[in-house]
Amino acid sequence: MAITIGFQPAPIQPVFNQIFTTFTSDNSALQGFRYLVDIYATDTNTLISQQKIVPQLDASGKVDISRILANYVSVDFAQFLLVTDPATNSFFNYTIQVGEEYTTPAWEFTTIRPLVGTPQYTILSGTTTPPYVVNDQILIATTATTNPLYGLHKVISSGTNFVGVNVLYTGGVGTFSATTGSTVYADGRKTAFSGLTAITGLTVFNGVRSFAEFINYSSNSVNVGTPNTIRKMLTDLPVTNFYASSGQTLWFNVMITKTNPYNYCLVAESSNSASAITQCVSANDLREVVQFPFSFDDTGFDLDTTDWVDLYIGRVSGATTERLTIKYRVFLDRRCTINDYEIAFMDRMGSIGSFKFQLRAKQTGTIERVQYKKEVPYPYATIDKGTTNIWIGVQKDLELNTDWMTEEMNVYFEQLLSSPNTWIKNSENESFYACTITDVAFEIEFQKNKRLIRKTIKIRYANNDAVNI
Repeated sequence: MAITIGFQPAPIQPVFNQIFTTFTSDNSALQGFRYLVDIYATDTNTLISQQKIVPQLDASGKVDISRILANYVSVDFAQFLLVTDPATNSFFNYTIQVGEEYTTPAWEFTTIRPLVGTPQYTILSGTTTPPYVVNDQILIATTATTNPLYGLHKVISSGTNFVGVNVLYTGGVGTFSATTGSTVYADGRKTAFSGLTAITGLTVFNGVRSFAEFINYSSNSVNVGTPNTIRKMLTDLPVTNFYASSGQTLWFNVMITKTNPYNYCLVAESSNSASAITQCVSANDLREVVQFPFSFDDTGFDLDTTDWVDLYIGRVSGATTERLTIKYRVFLDRRCTINDYEIAFMDRMGSIGSFKFQLRAKQTGTIERVQYKKEVPYPYATIDKGTTNIWIGVQKDLELNTDWMTEEMNVYFEQLLSSPNTWIKNSENESFYACTITDVAFEIEFQKNKRLIRKTIKIRYANNDAVNI
């Protein structure tokens, strides 16, 4: 009885890609064989899924658990510039346990004898102890189908190497008969062994890689925390040529394996050689996703002389900072604006990116009414209504325009258009409001074909104002 793990998931993996594991067993040829796959939440040791897997043609087992795990991640969005440690919605730690079950093998007997007492029921004796208990229903097979033992019977006693059944013994008192046969559970009962082997130390995060990218994905590329090793943050933000305005915010998700006694910080280095540690989290010897917000306004830099900043995660000990990730260069956009709209969105790696829409905007609305007509009884007043509203809904739509953008921003803009989570910033109270993108088509433009690139987007507020009806 041995389970061997073949292919197993990467230690850190985007949850919306396939998460396969394969396994084999030396019992796979047994009747009714199935693999038992249990998934546990590692942090709470809670069972979240049980599956029975039918063997493949080569007797191996194969299962994709991505859809199950996707139910346990969502989005983290700390809109008020506070570091989120841990970003509990953005990752999930899990363990896979693999076991097996199969139809309980037949128990064979070699002799029969009478049960002591009255009435004299039959005792079946063998060389091994049967699995049955009193009142189990069993099927007995003998060489001769005319034998009274042949067929369905109830267990009345059980012990070491014997089982008693409710069939009257036909031999003499105290005699033994060399009758042979076999018994099985009448209901085809199975023997199950859960958790024979386990795959531990697994984590998924709220992300996805494209069809072309996933085949080359490595969990080492995003596992931040290993000394002297440069990793990536969990974001698709362009590494360079991304422009952000004063007051605009970006939120970076980072998978950090924290090691005491270090602090892990978002570090900003400016074009004029200034440096700032904007957000930090302390170590707790755990692997977690942490969300770091960034805004030019929070760096303390002189924005009149700062052209860009390089952002990275650093491991800080005293006055020493060791860089752990690649640098993301964000340029300061100082262009004049007509409007100050900002849309934040969840990108394909779970971080929250944002775009500014500085040019002209148009706001429109639609009204939906549900009405019915009723009779106005006499005598009536001129203000009495025949046609009556029972529901009125107001929807507001915005058409927004960006300023000119780089080719890298243009590629990243696609993720805004297709993101399931988007929010628009209200410039009056600096709060974000949920919205949906209503565009159903887009074009990815390249500067070799079109030197100047800007985008128009249509959005709708996700929550409507109530009408006092």
